[in-house]
Amino acid sequence: MNCPCCGAPTRVTNTQQHGVAVERLRRCPACDHTFRTYEQLDTRPVRPRKPAPKKAA
Repeated sequence: MNCPCCGAPTRVTNTQQHGVAVERLRRCPACDHTFRTYEQLDTRPVRPRKPAPKKAA
């Protein structure tokens, strides 16, 4: 993940589990900005799309 301030790659300094969500504390080595991200598994069922009908030429 990139830093929202300067765009440099960030490092994870701390991770905590909150039920089904994961909270990560991230730090940018370039500008020393610290921020949190929250990740959660998307549990919605996947619905396949039907292919478009082929038209006769």
